Amino acid sequence: MKPPLTLQLPVPLPSYPHMMDAETIIWTAFLSANPYPSAHVAYDVHVGTEPTLPPDTEPNIAKMAAALFTKRIDACLFLPSATLCIEVKPNASSYAIGQALCYALLFSRDFPTYPQPVPMIVTDIPHPDTPYLCDQLHIALIETGPLTA
Repeated sequence: MKPPLTLQLPVPLPSYPHMMDAETIIWTAFLSANPYPSAHVAYDVHVGTEPTLPPDTEPNIAKMAAALFTKRIDACLFLPSATLCIEVKPNASSYAIGQALCYALLFSRDFPTYPQPVPMIVTDIPHPDTPYLCDQLHIALIETGPLTA
């Protein structure tokens, strides 16, 4: 069973769990636009199946294995009617599309009491085919435009 999610207000911070510098810049730009002022956010949301370990595995080793082998959603924004499962990615390509789709499906399975998950990508500049693919696959795509630190 997954632990309960820690929700907070979606406000810009100096850093975010599990995000690299380029992702932090993109996410901060997105939050600064304040697109969902009444939402709440959870960061580094673990989804997916944990590895099967021998019964005598030390608890600290089991905890590390679960952290390493599950997938991590960069951010989940919780709205009254939907949960946005967000992949933050510079120069988003088909790789980000696959992550967004998979993460939303796993979120739905692992957290069934939350509103319907919607896959979303927040990026600075997508690869040329990314907007078309997102449209066809019903993935929300937000472009912040070119950013610098």
